[in-house]
Amino acid sequence: MEEKQSQESHFIDCLISHNNDRGYLAKWKHADNPNTSYMAWEVLTPWCEDLSNPYAREPLATIGAAFAKRNKDYNGKLSFGKALANCYSNEDNNPGIAKLRRLLACSDTIEICNVIKPVLRLIDSKGIDLDYEKLLKNLKWFNEKVKLNWAQDFFNGGRKNDINPDSNTN
Repeated sequence: MEEKQSQESHFIDCLISHNNDRGYLAKWKHADNPNTSYMAWEVLTPWCEDLSNPYAREPLATIGAAFAKRNKDYNGKLSFGKALANCYSNEDNNPGIAKLRRLLACSDTIEICNVIKPVLRLIDSKGIDLDYEKLLKNLKWFNEKVKLNWAQDFFNGGRKNDINPDSNTN
């Protein structure tokens, strides 16, 4: 029996399948800017039942724009916390901790979608392969559990654990 593909997985697969469609991706690149987001409504509408609902629209717009801007034709594997940790060296007191704390201070989906945009650009600029499907789920259902997972992945999931998964201590 074939498993039903999640909306998030189907969304990322659709973006991947349009990787060579510059017009389609150009529309998505406008989705996360409040001044130009209307230019993306055409491509956002099939994924968002109610464009007037920012809790439904903003996670899709944020991830759609970030994915379109990254110019790769595959989804990454790293969780958000690990990807952020991999942006910095293993120093205890690094700028990544400050960025993570600001993200963890967000109270809802709308706030996290606004605050995470420059962090997504940073992750992409470092060539880190973030799992956008998982991040979309995190943004849609942003809550305490998501925050705890990000923190645990950040503090336990830097480069040392990607190289040696047995080095994780709980």
